[in-house]
Amino acid sequence: MKKKLILAFPLVIILVFAVWLKSSFALKPKQTNTVSPTLTQAQKTARVDFVFSETDTKQFAYEFVENKSAFDALKEISEREGIALETKQYDFGIFVKSINGLESSAEKAWIYYINDKSAEVGADKYELKDKDVIEWKYITPSE
Repeated sequence: MKKKLILAFPLVIILVFAVWLKSSFALKPKQTNTVSPTLTQAQKTARVDFVFSETDTKQFAYEFVENKSAFDALKEISEREGIALETKQYDFGIFVKSINGLESSAEKAWIYYINDKSAEVGADKYELKDKDVIEWKYITPSE
C-alpha cells in the first residue's frame, strides 16, 4: 500500500499541475484597450458654378473637410463631371487656360468669384470656407 501511495503522489501532483496549466491558458476574452472616439472634422459644403455664357450655367455641390482651395474644388469637380480643364503653373500660381474647351484670351477669360465678389488671390491660394459659392465666369476681363 505504501508503494501505491508513493506512486499516486506524483500522479496527483502532475494532475494538479496540468489542471492549473490548462486554466492559466484557457481561452479568455481578449482584453483590449478602449480608445475614445476621435472627433471627426465636420463636413463642409460649397457650390461651384461654371458660367459658360449668359444662358449656360452649370452648378455643382462640393463637399470638403478642410484645407481645400478654390482650385481644388475646380479640379475635383472637373474630373468628377468629365469637364475638360487645362491649366498652367506659374511662379505666382495656377492659371486656368481653358474649361470645357473655352480658352482664356485677351477677349474672354476665366475669372473666378467668391460669394459674388471678384477674388483677390489666385484660386490655388484661396482657402474654402463652409457655404462658399465659387463662380468661374467666362467673361471679358474688364467686366
